[in-house]
Amino acid sequence: MISTLKWTKTIVAALVGVLLLVIAQNRSSDTRLTAKVDALQQERSRLLKFVSRLSASCRVAQVTVLDQLRGEQGATITQLMWQEIGDDGLLGEPTRVDAVGEVVYFEAYVVKFDHQFVGDGDPDRGTSVAMFRRIFGDRQSPSSAKPLKPLNEPLITVAEGPPADGPLWNRFWELVESPDVAKSYGVRVAQCEAPAVRVRTGQVWEVVLDAPGGINLRKLRDAHHVARSGTASP
Repeated sequence: MISTLKWTKTIVAALVGVLLLVIAQNRSSDTRLTAKVDALQQERSRLLKFVSRLSASCRVAQVTVLDQLRGEQGATITQLMWQEIGDDGLLGEPTRVDAVGEVVYFEAYVVKFDHQFVGDGDPDRGTSVAMFRRIFGDRQSPSSAKPLKPLNEPLITVAEGPPADGPLWNRFWELVESPDVAKSYGVRVAQCEAPAVRVRTGQVWEVVLDAPGGINLRKLRDAHHVARSGTASP
């Protein structure tokens, strides 16, 4: 009887040991599975942020078409009010621009950074930058247009490049012409862009800069909307 009891205790102890081992293994497996799920969720979140940054854009200027008059040579003189938009989202001081023609070009120096920097949200290279140079119509020479600002006054202030190399805009044409210089700044493309649209009196347009690069023009208000309200919305 005693011998049987000892064997029973031994068997029970062995079974308990096996059960505890199975439980421990399951817990370890659950822990590894949970860790894998957490890692996948973090990677998913990172990728969503990466894609979101690559598709981001911001308003950088607003254009109001004040009037269109017939010039002495028969060409249309389009009178515009140009306002850049600050980091606070507010409209800046208005600049009056006369363009000859109904199709108006908005020319800017544009620097586009590598997609990896943009997607990762790099503090210095997380979005493309632009400096608007001049506005002109399709019935005039671009060189006849008055510059909007000197080259050393960029619309958006950007970080300096490698030590002692100076501000990025001071080397714009090197970025355009030299792949090695562009690579040292993490620049993918540096070029002049001049998107254009046909405009009508009373319209309000916004100028948008995409994070990975490129200037786009979008109409905010048509002529009849402005005529009813009397003012352009910021």
